[in-house]
Amino acid sequence: MKLETNDKFTISYIANSHNKVKLKKPKRIFRKGLMTDIAKGEFTTKKGNKCFNYWDINENGYRTASAPYTLIVVGGNDESV
Repeated sequence: MKLETNDKFTISYIANSHNKVKLKKPKRIFRKGLMTDIAKGEFTTKKGNKCFNYWDINENGYRTASAPYTLIVVGGNDESV
């Protein structure tokens, strides 16, 4: 499924670092996200890693999650996210 601009979703992934600081142990992160016309969405890096770039509503900035990640799409422009 390809997300469109203004689609909202929840994303879950395992973080090994936060704010460029390596965590002592990996942590599962849940964020509310928004697709924008700037966000890349799903892409593959030059090294072959699957990633997802999105606007993080919780942190008010762009973020990139590395696989494995899970997207829960709430549908369109649903204001309840």
